[in-house]
Amino acid sequence: MVRDHSVRLPSAAAALAGRRVSHGHSLATSTFQVFGGLTGALLYAKGHGGLQLRISLTLVVGHVIAVLTGGWFGLDGIAFIIGLVNVAYGVIAVVTPARLIGICPRIVLRGLLAPFGCAVAASVACELLVRLFGSQNLTVILAELLSLLLYVGLLIMLERRRLVNDIAMLRTLLRKKPVT
Repeated sequence: MVRDHSVRLPSAAAALAGRRVSHGHSLATSTFQVFGGLTGALLYAKGHGGLQLRISLTLVVGHVIAVLTGGWFGLDGIAFIIGLVNVAYGVIAVVTPARLIGICPRIVLRGLLAPFGCAVAASVACELLVRLFGSQNLTVILAELLSLLLYVGLLIMLERRRLVNDIAMLRTLLRKKPVT
């Protein structure tokens, strides 16, 4: 019989709830990773592709270190550390380009506030659905689909004007003929 001697490091939310790290914890912290990735285009456009590569490499190294600590901290510890790495990466990847182009990082972060709030609401909804209806594969898939619909619906409600402008700009770009 194998004994688990790992130390448990639950997330703050899971510790307060007295439960293990949840699907919602993973969804909420992954949002920071997505935000960080979105700033990559800005760095490439400004000619700093190497900086984007180094920032992304820190994310990969952080994830590898988190997995390697699994023997000491267990699955909850891995999830917690990956969450910390995602948040740190998101902050670094947003602050660096903002400073590079000479604007306050708060302006960039303010633009990300609504999508982050929507992601948190969707992750809480997903977690509640899984807790209410069980964690069978079909239930989890349906909970994730419903939380995705909630995310998109909330984002449309909160950011309708910006989404319409972004879609119009994208359509304009797609209509332009490529230069050959």
